[in-house]
Amino acid sequence: MQIDDHLPTPQQEPPASQALFLDPTQRNRPLPRSTILVSATPRNGIGCRGKVPWQTRSLGQFHHRVITGPETSDRSDLNTVMMSNGEWKRSTASDWGDVRSVVVSRDQAARNISDTSTVVNSITSALDRIPWTPAKIFVVGGAWLFEEALTRDLVDRIIITRILDPTYDDCDAFLPDFHSIRELDPALWRRASHAELCGHVGFQVEPGIVEEDGVRYEHEMWIKV
Repeated sequence: MQIDDHLPTPQQEPPASQALFLDPTQRNRPLPRSTILVSATPRNGIGCRGKVPWQTRSLGQFHHRVITGPETSDRSDLNTVMMSNGEWKRSTASDWGDVRSVVVSRDQAARNISDTSTVVNSITSALDRIPWTPAKIFVVGGAWLFEEALTRDLVDRIIITRILDPTYDDCDAFLPDFHSIRELDPALWRRASHAELCGHVGFQVEPGIVEEDGVRYEHEMWIKV
């Protein structure tokens, strides 16, 4: 397992096993921006009692396809998925596919959670170690990681699958309302067209409201302008 203590700092040369996460020529660069990928109700509910209350096959396939992106044999172009310790425990490797996975946790016990993920103690620490490439960086939860990414202005795009019905009013975990976060200007966000969404993810997304297994939803993308 890769642990934050052994990741490169400005005073260290990166070990060979960490080379994918930092090019020494990039050490003083700005942090790269990320994309939030999430399913949420109209009230921004994202979970209930530690679980996602809606489960449909197509939604899982959509998130997997967005995260993995086009197939590539060049591992330097792999996308990165960042998640909290709790989100990691709720997921499996098949949820994310062939990507770099980074777990952000302040819990020292998280050091032992995985042999395949890098564990860091903050989102900025994670972003500082991801190379500048054409690859994408996704933040997939939980709620506190979404809030930190938004309030620190580390997000330039949000892909939301908006769960329209049922309303799931018993949700107790929420995506922060990026339109009303005090540190951000709501006017900086605009909803992208469906064509822009398809162009960004690289495949044709089903337009409009979709219904599956009694769940009605619609895919949206918001861009910071």
